[in-house]
Amino acid sequence: PLDPVDTARYVAHRLTVAGAAADVRFDDDACRIVHQRSGGIPRLINKLSDRAMLAAFVRGQRIVAGEDAQRAATELERVL
Repeated sequence: PLDPVDTARYVAHRLTVAGAAADVRFDDDACRIVHQRSGGIPRLINKLSDRAMLAAFVRGQRIVAGEDAQRAATELERVL
């Protein structure tokens, strides 16, 4: 599993590869929650990040906040 710093780097890298690094970013709370709730497992980081970005989009925001990551984690717990 990735540690908290590597989780934030991983999310930033994935955004860069997707071409969205200039458009979307995760704040510190969002990165912390994604790491905590995923346990640092890349597959779960991807799922949580995707759902958190959707939550931010629904709010009309380009910065993914902790509340978006928390909402994503709660929703994924219900489906898993």
